[in-house]
Amino acid sequence: MVHGIGTLLVGAVAGYWVLERAEKHKGSLQRIGRIIGWVVILSSFIGVACRALGCFGPFDGSGKRGWCPFSSSKTAPAPGIAP
Repeated sequence: MVHGIGTLLVGAVAGYWVLERAEKHKGSLQRIGRIIGWVVILSSFIGVACRALGCFGPFDGSGKRGWCPFSSSKTAPAPGIAP
């Protein structure tokens, strides 16, 4: 789990680096760099939160886990096929 969070935090640093590089340009290249930088940073922090919270889905009291792109659980085998 720590390895995944560490990788996501490095991704946030990379997004910050893109933001810094974008400031040295002008016009549409600066705007695109800012957008890409913020998307990378925000998605990294959302990923960190998802990993830290265990990707719990709807908090409706059902106790079911929600879908998470970082879940390491294996899918169940198809019906009728023995593991």
